[in-house]
Amino acid sequence: MKLIENQVFNQCNHLEQAEYFETTFENCDLNKFNFSQFEFENCVFKNCNLSLGQFNQTSFREVEFIDCKLMGIDFSKINAFLMQWRFNRCNLQFSIFNGLKIKKTSFISCELQDADFGLCDLTQAWFDQSDLSRAVFDNSNLTQADFRTAKNFSIRPESNLIKKAKFAQNNLMGLVQHHQIQIE
Repeated sequence: MKLIENQVFNQCNHLEQAEYFETTFENCDLNKFNFSQFEFENCVFKNCNLSLGQFNQTSFREVEFIDCKLMGIDFSKINAFLMQWRFNRCNLQFSIFNGLKIKKTSFISCELQDADFGLCDLTQAWFDQSDLSRAVFDNSNLTQADFRTAKNFSIRPESNLIKKAKFAQNNLMGLVQHHQIQIE
């Protein structure tokens, strides 16, 4: 596979299938683009639209997404080997992370409404100021995950591992609302 390194792509709407190393993508509209079998290492995506893209066997190693639209993406099909990524102010509504081991992933000020985190290993993940309305956590490992500033989450402690997970007093309702308990 062709190696492309130390490049900046600005306002692109197409990429060639390659391994991208230390590359920055800015203001790119890659909506519905097929990223299957692409490789990204030490890359940054800024203000890009990757919504509804296809990511079959796509590799992400040390990749950061800033102010990006990533709506409706099925990330469960990526190549998870050595995967590491960060999301800052991104829209990830309706995205699927089902079954992924995404330890230490940070979601900072992200829109995660209706995202699917079922069967995920989110050990030490950080959901800082992120909106998790209707997001699904089912049989997920949330050990040491940080939800202290997360908003609108609903997590069933009986069907998720939450050992040493962090919550704030003002958002504990997200752990008990399924039980129809009234807290006043």
